[in-house]
Amino acid sequence: MNRSQLLNELADRNEVSRREADEWLTSFTELITATVATGETVKVAAKRVARITPLKAFKDAVLSGKAPRKTAAKKAPAKKTSAKKTAKKAPAKKTARRR
Repeated sequence: MNRSQLLNELADRNEVSRREADEWLTSFTELITATVATGETVKVAAKRVARITPLKAFKDAVLSGKAPRKTAAKKAPAKKTSAKKTAKKAPAKKTARRR
């Protein structure tokens, strides 16, 4: 499930707008990030579970021990199209004349 799907499900289950669901999720994520960034050691028994990949901001906050600052989302730069590559033709083969 990605973030968009999570927001849709959260909005449907709680009968709120998608925007409100996004505000809740953002607030919840910031709360968890700030709490985990305090640096307290937690012992967890080894076991196999689903893998969750944290966002870079969350990972950086946990590793640095500082709660992240709120920043505006940045748009990814537009991809530039590369110039068309021209294929080089192989030189013509010389053939011996038959007499």
